[in-house]
Amino acid sequence: MTAPGTKISSKWLQEELTAIKDALRIHGLYFAPAACQFYKPSQSGGGHALTVQVRMSPEFKGKFVRATGGVFFGLAPQKPEKDPKGNALFDWDNALTAKLGIADLSQLLYAMRCRILRIPVSDKDPGACNLFHKFQVNGVDHTTAIKYELQKTGAILGMSKSKTERGSISLTLPEELVLELYLQHALHLCLLTGKR
Repeated sequence: MTAPGTKISSKWLQEELTAIKDALRIHGLYFAPAACQFYKPSQSGGGHALTVQVRMSPEFKGKFVRATGGVFFGLAPQKPEKDPKGNALFDWDNALTAKLGIADLSQLLYAMRCRILRIPVSDKDPGACNLFHKFQVNGVDHTTAIKYELQKTGAILGMSKSKTERGSISLTLPEELVLELYLQHALHLCLLTGKR
């Protein structure tokens, strides 16, 4: 801070503004980091892509008030066509989606920890974590199910909204580690902001 009446150089002011912009950019990345994505195309065209994204926007009025947004999963089916370079395309407009809260994130992270501890995930299904979301759209009941199944060399994450709307993606152990670190950050943000 400068003393009253002190002249401020434009260079100093520019440096201060740049520092503020950098701090705000880092703040934004903390609450809304880049999505964690996994692409698994298949020759038959039955592959899927998974995106996990934290999109939180904290609100401040002198102090923290609340946060909007949340943690979102999207599982997109592979499209039959390819891009001009021959790469697989995924149908994000028709992706299965779910918003996860603290209970969901902690269940998924617990399942990943069970692998390390070599203990069953649950008595009902020792090798899997099962999550269910019931919701209404225009007065009609819907359910989204997420199953995270531990495998010897990784895991399979499946999502479904009905018998016909379903899909799954396999993750290697290194990919599972990346997902685990991303979900830990997401859980930390939910706890920090009070998102349920």
